[in-house]
Amino acid sequence: MAGWPTANDYSLAVAKRAFVHQRLAGLTFRRMKRINRPVLFTGNYAATFALEDPTGRPKALKLFTRHVPDRADRYAAIAAFLTERTPPQFVGFEYLPQAVQIEGVRYPGLLMDWANGVPLDTYVSANLEAPEALRKIAADILAFAASTEQQGFAHGDLQHDNILVADRLRLIDYDGMFVPAMAGRPAVESGHQNYQHPGRRRQVFGPTIDRFSAIAIYLALQTAIMAPRLYAEHAVENGLLFRKGDFEDPRKSAVIAALDRLRPLRPAARAFAALCAGDVEAVPSLADFAAQTGLGPRKA
Repeated sequence: MAGWPTANDYSLAVAKRAFVHQRLAGLTFRRMKRINRPVLFTGNYAATFALEDPTGRPKALKLFTRHVPDRADRYAAIAAFLTERTPPQFVGFEYLPQAVQIEGVRYPGLLMDWANGVPLDTYVSANLEAPEALRKIAADILAFAASTEQQGFAHGDLQHDNILVADRLRLIDYDGMFVPAMAGRPAVESGHQNYQHPGRRRQVFGPTIDRFSAIAIYLALQTAIMAPRLYAEHAVENGLLFRKGDFEDPRKSAVIAALDRLRPLRPAARAFAALCAGDVEAVPSLADFAAQTGLGPRKA
């Protein structure tokens, strides 16, 4: 096989139960309704399958579609950090150096606890008439961003599909994470384009890589709270409120112009436009952005 397996290659392997790690013994895959193929979710560089253990407990198996030389070391560092700090938004996982076999070659995988929840974009659209529910999510995003600043780590790809809303926020997809033990290493990905500063690829891989995406998400949530009609009018198909083009040329952005016309959001719209046009390394923390633009937590 030239290159790494595709999602379809992995789907066939899982259907045949071509598992080679003992942790996968006894697991069964969830089947699609009309064909005897595994339920799977595809991302940029992986295919994730819905599995169940013998007790019926749901699991997820992530299989990678590209090679990253130090992937095992990165996941070991992430696991050690999360075990020590135990942030509540993350799910448990185990890196498997050899998970499945395809055409005689063994490929790694990530066995994870299943994360229940509704993707952030779906949740926001369904709750435009429930501002208190959205305020809670905005507060949770603000608190999570503060915890990353305090503890010196970053998720690396904050976006709607990686943020699930349940009893609390759940974050999935840890491929691009930064933890202190990775200092000096390069990034392996640059995140979803509808959430990243135009200079993200030039940004030093470190604890501040989530700042811009956190601000973009928080501003979108505040818009949904304060101006739900505007949010519904400008919501994007593969994101929340903004597209890559809005960041690349904020002066021509229709949604940023619409935010600028609303007095409560005007300071944030102008500050955000300035961030888009500025140096990625100058992006402030979400807490500072919220405080400076009047979008911080309400005082009792």
